[in-house]
Amino acid sequence: MKEKNVRGYHKGGDKEKALLEENLKLVVITGIGGIGKTALASKFVKKHKNEFSGVFVKKIVGPEMGVEEMLGFLDQFLMENGDERLHEVIGKIDLNVKLEKLNDCLKGRYLIVLDNLEPLLKDEKIADKGVEAFLRAFLSGDHSSKIIITSRYPFTFRDKKAGGLMGYVDLKELSLQDTMQLLERLKVEDQVMRMRIYKKIGGNPQFLEFFVKLAKTRSVEGLLKDVTPLREKIGEWMLHKLVKLLTEEEHTVLKKVSVFRLKVDRSIFDVLDVSGEVVEKLVHYSLVKVEHEHFFMHQGVKAYVYALLSDDEKVEAHAEAVKYYETLFFRGKGDLPDILEFHYHLFESGQYEKAGELATGLVEPFNRWGYWGALKVLLKKTVKTTDGKIKAAGLHGLGIVSQSFGAYELAEKLYRESLEIAQSLKDKEGIARSLHQLGIIHQLRGAYEEAEKLYRESLEIKKSLKDKEGIAASLHQLGIIHQLRGAYEEAEKLYRESLEIAQSLKDKQGIARSLHRLGMIHETQGKYKEAVENYIDSLTTFLQLGPLDAEVVVKSLQRTRQTIGEEQFDTYWKAITNQEVPEYITAPYSQLGNFINCILYIIELSGKDISQKIKELKEPFKSFLEKYMK
Repeated sequence: MKEKNVRGYHKGGDKEKALLEENLKLVVITGIGGIGKTALASKFVKKHKNEFSGVFVKKIVGPEMGVEEMLGFLDQFLMENGDERLHEVIGKIDLNVKLEKLNDCLKGRYLIVLDNLEPLLKDEKIADKGVEAFLRAFLSGDHSSKIIITSRYPFTFRDKKAGGLMGYVDLKELSLQDTMQLLERLKVEDQVMRMRIYKKIGGNPQFLEFFVKLAKTRSVEGLLKDVTPLREKIGEWMLHKLVKLLTEEEHTVLKKVSVFRLKVDRSIFDVLDVSGEVVEKLVHYSLVKVEHEHFFMHQGVKAYVYALLSDDEKVEAHAEAVKYYETLFFRGKGDLPDILEFHYHLFESGQYEKAGELATGLVEPFNRWGYWGALKVLLKKTVKTTDGKIKAAGLHGLGIVSQSFGAYELAEKLYRESLEIAQSLKDKEGIARSLHQLGIIHQLRGAYEEAEKLYRESLEIKKSLKDKEGIAASLHQLGIIHQLRGAYEEAEKLYRESLEIAQSLKDKQGIARSLHRLGMIHETQGKYKEAVENYIDSLTTFLQLGPLDAEVVVKSLQRTRQTIGEEQFDTYWKAITNQEVPEYITAPYSQLGNFINCILYIIELSGKDISQKIKELKEPFKSFLEKYMK
């Protein structure tokens, strides 16, 4: 028998046609492990990828994958394809706003593949209601994109309705005819032998491949005789036999590779100090797979091998995985999934403080990007497994997430718990941080006197620490308090102090925020030319940081234009910029629900062909952008 590496096999015909059905927006491929679900999805992608604008593939590695994380990955994918519309709202709390924007983006016709959905299922339902809402919105959206899901188990929505837009492709074991064809491809030339193998092994493609690999090490007759008579145990039996063929070094490497949930590049074997011969042996026996120069283990193989590890071996293997990701980041590679996997391996290897430091360092970007689900999971683990400053930072981070959702009572409780730890440690930086956030909570409630008291306490500590960035933040918040009270001169003084520090630190966000606040002061005082100038300077800086911040300034400019009249505003604008007022400012304020798109498109008109994107815009933006293009 001659071998040929086959990653999966299935009968293409009817099953592939089911995936192609135009009226099905969502197709779920189900079947037991090793039956070829991922192989069928991969074959479909390879054959039909040119029919879509892009293909997004995400493997679900654990139950922590929530709707925020899923949208975050899609946002990253869409931006790589030149579409920043979802990114404009990704930090908003309202899920419906993000799903509506996503459906607008999906008019570009994309193929989305969610591989291995079962970690997100519970009792034949999707456990996370947000993920279910995402799939429902996808099904009801006016677009031509498609989702393919692979899962061992089928699932239904909570109301058991999918509007006829969702279908299943259930992969059973291969028929006798299909099995005979597969074994022929695997170079089992004797037809009688192929029949005997089918009767003994069945039609599971992965089991058949394992059998052929084992048959290279001993007689087929002996192997058929020894195979367990229990069909459901055949895969485990053959894996046991294959693993026994390995040397001690090969066995050790296989166990270490089993801890990885995502594909890894060849550098993993440098980290493990493994020779090429060992790698080739593991690939030869189909225990490790290779795809596009990345290595992975099939889910069933990985589960079997991982179960062989002792607790100490698991810790050691996860520690090796940490080294791999450290090397990956050092080489300037890695993305969001890799960051999450890095934390996973830090945690599983018992490096709780390092995992906590990573989690608390992700609070600002994850909160800004809207990855609240993943952030809460990481921070809760931090609070449970650490103490001291790291635990305090974890509680503080959870407070920020709660504050973002308007849960001020819970946020205050978490900030106070963080403050107590910082005070017990005499950690001035932590104390100042908690006092500042408690000030924000009181400000949001309208308790300005208490908020000012807390800001000033925080400010004094920051001054003693010579924390310039912290000082600027406290001055800015004190400026807001005075502005809310109508004490505009004192507010302006504080904003200018904050601005001066931000400029010395080259803190663009701090500069832009202070300029915007100064504009608001001048607008309130009737100093409209100064206000417009402040807003323009703020907008210029904010546009370098992201559309979510820029949105506030654009609204301020439009409000000012309405207040003083178009003629006066346009005169100020031209005098300050020496340019005409852009149409994203002159568009009717009441209709402007999508104005950031206009800003970004107009800015990039000279360098990109966006005619297709313009067609997808809502009115009035479609018309005036088409006019701008002429």
